[in-house]
Amino acid sequence: MKNIENIKKTSQLFIIWDFDAAIGQINSSYPYGYFEDSIHSEISNVINILKYASEKNIQMIFAITGFAAEKGTFPFHIPELIRKIYHDGHEIASHSWRHEWFPFLNLKQIIGTLEKSKIILEECVGEKNVVKGFVPPFSRPMSWLKKGAFSLGDRAIGPTFKGNDIQKIIPYVKDCGYEWMRVSYRTLFEKLNNLDRPRLLKRKWHNENGLICVPNNYVGFDNKALEIINLGIENRRDIIISAHPSGMSRNGSENIKHFKTFIDFVTKKRNEKKIEIKLLKDVK
Repeated sequence: MKNIENIKKTSQLFIIWDFDAAIGQINSSYPYGYFEDSIHSEISNVINILKYASEKNIQMIFAITGFAAEKGTFPFHIPELIRKIYHDGHEIASHSWRHEWFPFLNLKQIIGTLEKSKIILEECVGEKNVVKGFVPPFSRPMSWLKKGAFSLGDRAIGPTFKGNDIQKIIPYVKDCGYEWMRVSYRTLFEKLNNLDRPRLLKRKWHNENGLICVPNNYVGFDNKALEIINLGIENRRDIIISAHPSGMSRNGSENIKHFKTFIDFVTKKRNEKKIEIKLLKDVK
């Protein structure tokens, strides 16, 4: 992955799934908000995503928690499903080991989750050096002080906290063998001027010390996502659309009805040679 978002004849679309799996759902919910049925629902949604992707000949990126790839009891460990995702031609990325909140991690914990998740996922699929991307859980940190972005959610203060600024974790992500990382942030200027997601398509990908930082453009598949696709095509920009498999069962922008409409829409645009649907590991 050497060149970054050069001027192209067509836009490139990258679809990233934040596949939290059981450990991610447990760590993302309050004790009174967790239901085991949601784990089974998420797995069923992933199976449906794979079927629909196969029908439409589309490849996507699945950022998966390393804990889910360990050997163990279903549904908390799902190595067979992860291998199916990989052998169906999709890209596997790390979503950390157990979906930790990065702003509150110390250096040892950051390196541990980056290294272990990559090793476990690669052992699961049976190939080395295939997990090239890292998708931070909770999309944290969202602060990038170098670029004027600050989020109150990254409020861990002190020299021992190395995960409260995107700039701080970049060297560790790179040193652990990753080539790209998805980043989510809004500058103070963007917040004060209420600049929306389509405007953020103007934000370029960044090569930060050898690590490609890929800005997330939108979460979900509703009409706003279609607007972003059209804007990307018009301006020949690359587009990152993210979602959670668990969100397909909820009434929101990630709902399965929106997903199917979105996939039909981008498939049509692909057939018209207006957009390419690609994997980040294949970007040169």
